[in-house]
Amino acid sequence: PDLPVTRVRCPRTVQATVGRTARCTVRAGAYDLQMQVTVPDRRGNVGIASTQAVIPKAAVETFVRENATLPVTVDCGPEPYVVRLPNETFVCTARFEDGTGQQATLTVVDAAGYVTITSVASAP
Repeated sequence: PDLPVTRVRCPRTVQATVGRTARCTVRAGAYDLQMQVTVPDRRGNVGIASTQAVIPKAAVETFVRENATLPVTVDCGPEPYVVRLPNETFVCTARFEDGTGQQATLTVVDAAGYVTITSVASAP
């Protein structure tokens, strides 16, 4: 996502050995994101991959709305992004025109941000 990076924290020493990995924390916007840094070769290159999905809330709400059988208003919480590790869940509430609602539990599939709706229950 288009979040400004304001801080990066990595271990002080990481050996430049092929296959070596380290975890770094990146402050992006209001989020502390975990990144995995890998040494893939002996030429000084590094690979950087997020260990978490950073999903725009609007994209998740659209996904839930498009998978509903009737028109709904969807709320996935107050934060502009949903930040979760793969296999973690979160809940969105879908409200129908008659005022009733359902809670959709979504599971993050991978760090790229793919999600699935894993259960639906009546909302309070």
